Formats: sequence, structure tokens, C-alpha cells
Amino acid sequence: MLSDGRRAALIIAQIQSVPYDATFARARAKISEATAPISERELRQALLAHLAARPGARSNLGQHVLIQEMGIERGLNRIDVAVVGEGLTGFEIKSDFDVPDRLATQIHAFNRVFGHINLVVSARTASDYAAIIPRWWGLWVADRTSGDPTSISIHERRSADKNRVCDAMSIVSLLRSDEVLTITARYAGLHRVTRRASKRELGRRLTELLTVDELALAVAAALRQRFLCPVAPW
Repeated sequence: MLSDGRRAALIIAQIQSVPYDATFARARAKISEATAPISERELRQALLAHLAARPGARSNLGQHVLIQEMGIERGLNRIDVAVVGEGLTGFEIKSDFDVPDRLATQIHAFNRVFGHINLVVSARTASDYAAIIPRWWGLWVADRTSGDPTSISIHERRSADKNRVCDAMSIVSLLRSDEVLTITARYAGLHRVTRRASKRELGRRLTELLTVDELALAVAAALRQRFLCPVAPW
């Protein structure tokens, strides 16, 4: 009868005699990488690359600009990526490490500003977020590329429809004081605008002169003039 020490020694010897399967280890590592959570940094890089690769990105210089971490409503909220063309399009990124709670308040802020809004998420959380966002929001889904887990691909699962609940004053808040003055003077006439008026007073005057759609066009034009970082047309 073997002693406990001898039995343990035999078990260790048996384990050590099993050859190490390097191929299996590599396969297991690839599977682990392929199913690894996607970070915010990875999603952002994939989104920017996707936008830059869209047809016409290089031939429409100055017509569309990209603004990262764009503050809205006097900096109270911030969207990850904004594309400014004739209108305002927002992209909010939610990684596998984010929780949906904060999006609940962000939704209302983004709805007040952007004519089209898209949520960018990974495939593993897409269904959960699809149940949260408004039906007119677009949904862009990212996944690790088969055969290359370090590469992220993005596809548009749902196209964004026009947002019809924008708020005029929230759109105006994207402008600087000098920009509000310039636009108000253009539509109201220089003789009707005083430089002593506050930005808020001028903004309210502007919302009386223009519809929300007209206002969005005017604000987008001012932002394009301020920021020049071309991307594909929208």
C-alpha cells in the first residue's frame, strides 16, 4: 500500500509526463482575444477609421468637419464624436465596460441638439442598448474581425432617422457670442441688432427669426468655419 507521499509523487510524475500542447494553448489564446471586451479607445479608433474611409472623405474638404468630445449646452454634456455638414450628426460611444445608466440622461441632451444621432456599441451589448435608445437613433455595431482579434470592424445595423424634437436654444448654445451676433445681424439686419445685447438675448431673437431646421443649417455653417477637419459627407 502506497503512502500519501508516494501517491502524491506518482500523480505529479504523471502530470509532468503529459506533453504540453502549444497548438492548443495558441488556439485558446486566440479564442480569449476574440471574445475579449471592446474598450472605448478601440471603439473610437474604429469609428474614426470608418468615417475617414467613407466615399468622398477626401473630395469634400471643408464641407464636413469632425469634432471629438464636443461640449453641448454650455458644457453640461459632451458627445464623443460630432460630424458637422449641412446639419449636426452625433455619435455616442458605449464600450463593454460602460453601464447604460448615464445614457438615460444623455439621450435627452443629445436629442435637443443633433439632427441625427448614432450609438456605437459592441455586438455583445447591441441588443441591450437597442431597447434603450429612441427609435430614430441609429445603431452602429462593432465586433472583432475574424482571424485578427486586434482589429475592430463596424457596420451600421440601423440607420438614424431625422430627429424632430431638437430645441432651438440648445442649438444656439453651440455658438460663440460673436457667431450669434453675426448670424442674428445677417437675418435681422444690422440696424436691428445692438452689440450691447447679451448672447442669450441675441439667441432668443435668432430663434424668433429662424425655424429649427434653418437654425441648424446656420449653426452648422458657423461650426464648419470654426473647425476644419474633413470627413466623409453625410
